[in-house]
Amino acid sequence: MTSRWTGSGPDFELAWGNQVWRLELGNPRPGLIETSSNSGPLLSLHAVTDPARVDRVAFAPGALQSYEARFDFVEALYIPAGWHSLRVRARWIAPSTALDTLDLEVQLQADTVDELQSVGVSILSMIINPARPAKHVLLSTAATRHYLQMSHPDDTCGDDSVSSEGAETSLFGYDLERGVVLRGRLRGVSLSSEPTAEFVTQQLEEFIAAPPPLGP
Repeated sequence: MTSRWTGSGPDFELAWGNQVWRLELGNPRPGLIETSSNSGPLLSLHAVTDPARVDRVAFAPGALQSYEARFDFVEALYIPAGWHSLRVRARWIAPSTALDTLDLEVQLQADTVDELQSVGVSILSMIINPARPAKHVLLSTAATRHYLQMSHPDDTCGDDSVSSEGAETSLFGYDLERGVVLRGRLRGVSLSSEPTAEFVTQQLEEFIAAPPPLGP
């Protein structure tokens, strides 16, 4: 299906998986929240990390610098305080295929040299009873809808972790200097029935084989 983002910002809405989702870019955890139940977020920016700290207030409202919305995506630029002008650009891309997929692309850039060591971004999805049917795959089953989430193995730092806060995926974990751009991506799939193991494998293979994101 083809969906369209609506709204003038910094809040936007999207019909996805027979539900309406709200994206609040000024939220400390910018991600998708289901409007009728206020559940979520899914595919949310959760923290900036390095070996010495996990900064869960990195995306506080003051970090949002700008945003842009088009037919098929919403993009936001964040500069978290205390991270040497690190720029985090996130793009949530609406479904455009027969399958209800929604992609999150994350890009890191720096203006400094030798300041950002093993830097990463944590992505949080508040999902019910998450299972791991395969490496780099999370699956949540519910009464009416099911949710499948995949991360690209080249973009992640370790495996997904599950806690009372939800399922967390760590991207990057590399040194970052001026002139270097790190790009990573995740995909969420809304499903009306529980997927088979073969379906999960096929979706992961197609996601991994897809061309990497391009952009500024």
